[in-house]
Amino acid sequence: MKFNEDILYFVPLGGSNEIGMNLNLYGYNNQWIIVDMGIMFAGDDYPGVDIVIPNTEFIDSIIENIKAIFITHAHEDHIGGVPYLFEKFNCPIYLTNFAKKLLETKIRNTECEEGIFLKKVEYLKPVNIGHFEVIYGNITHSIPESSILSISVGNKTVVHSGDWKIDKNPLIGNKTDIKFLKNLSKKGVDVLICDSTNVFNKNLSGSENDVRKNLLKIIKSSSSKRIFITTFASNIARLSSFIFIAEKLNINICFIGGSLNRSLEIAKSCGYLQSSSNYVNGSEISNDKKTIIVCTGCQGEPRAVLSRIANDDHQIKINKDDLLIFSSKIIPGNEKKIGGVINKITRLGVEIITEKDELVHVSGHPGREELEYLYEILKPKSLIPVHGEARHILEHVNYAKQKGINNQILINNGNLVNLSKVPISIECNVPSGKLLIDSNIKISPESDVIKERIRIKENGVVFIVLIIFNNELYNINISSIGVLDNYMEFEDQLINEIKKNYKMKLIDKTKYELIVRQCVNRILKKLSDKRPKVIIKYVD
Repeated sequence: MKFNEDILYFVPLGGSNEIGMNLNLYGYNNQWIIVDMGIMFAGDDYPGVDIVIPNTEFIDSIIENIKAIFITHAHEDHIGGVPYLFEKFNCPIYLTNFAKKLLETKIRNTECEEGIFLKKVEYLKPVNIGHFEVIYGNITHSIPESSILSISVGNKTVVHSGDWKIDKNPLIGNKTDIKFLKNLSKKGVDVLICDSTNVFNKNLSGSENDVRKNLLKIIKSSSSKRIFITTFASNIARLSSFIFIAEKLNINICFIGGSLNRSLEIAKSCGYLQSSSNYVNGSEISNDKKTIIVCTGCQGEPRAVLSRIANDDHQIKINKDDLLIFSSKIIPGNEKKIGGVINKITRLGVEIITEKDELVHVSGHPGREELEYLYEILKPKSLIPVHGEARHILEHVNYAKQKGINNQILINNGNLVNLSKVPISIECNVPSGKLLIDSNIKISPESDVIKERIRIKENGVVFIVLIIFNNELYNINISSIGVLDNYMEFEDQLINEIKKNYKMKLIDKTKYELIVRQCVNRILKKLSDKRPKVIIKYVD
């Protein structure tokens, strides 16, 4: 593509009209920078796939002109794509100390380890790359060292919010740098690219300090000797609250799960957490001394500790005298998995507390009061809502209008947005979409592999072996999986149908395959509406 000179372009390739997989580009005079490079966790739409990344076809077309990658914070939907896309880039990746250490842990002992060029940034210290000046400012979120970015190029200043909230008592890390934001306002903010995830919340998102107080009250008053808690491993402030409560009540605390313990070690190395004499390991959990057992699995992940405990597939058991607290929210798409875990543990007679019952979780994203607060400080001339599904982005546009921001725009992944024009406008679309990570291989969601998996998942599979002897049909072996409950009746009818329709003399195998498939369709039409995958093999 050809781009006009002296025009600042913005291109979202992930995170606009969806939650997750954030990847954004800014371009000016044939130089480009990327902000964030995240993943999305695959749902039931893509059987056998765990991770989804943005389609990078557009990036491939400008790859030689990409000068740097800037990471706003260390959540997977902002940093998780780096290990899968690193080989494309010959440029530095800028990120804060916590994010840098977390990424180094993720890529340790992988082929990425020697190929990624990571550069630690300091807050308020400008990073000059080509035409761009990028400054990191501290802003609170549900993970340490979240950053709001000032991006200056040409005569324009863009503020890219990343994920954020205004927490006046963040517990871990510094408060939002209001002075930095006010200085940006004095300079003049042309465009605010802003988080939309929590726009339907009419109030403040809430403070971690309030969650700590209520968790302390719940655990102190509970008669249970063992309090199981599950939360996001990256929420260091929440982990610090669990440790604080254990020390305050002089009870034991145990962390079970690889991602939890990695987060703890990184937080300790960055000075956010200290070792505690109340720590015990899993084998030291006592039924006699009150213990907080923090475990992975707040989103119902099948291989996480809580799911394994629910399935009686872990050395640690849960029983009716225990208490389970979900100190987290349900991420859209995970309702069934979480519900399954809750139902299994409920059947054991265990008391369960979720955010619907008590103040055991607060969002890391801004409610409307916080959005209004940011608008009033920055006074942006234009607004582009990102980091949200279509309903979030539309609601954010409407809310911004109510609050006096007259120039805003609805965008989708792949829109090429002209930020230099007033009002800002979409010029055209570039290639966008998703790529699936399937056993470390990138494939399209439209891949035949995915289509076949979906078909087999929904309809089953039929294996037909035709045994040929002296150029005649000698015998038929049929087996089916996941097609019908009464599979023997189906298989017997199918064998008879094939024998009736199959010519005795073998002339053209392709014609006979068609005959066999027609037989399958006729029998299934009588028995069900399934259209299974049919695999036909010949044995001479």
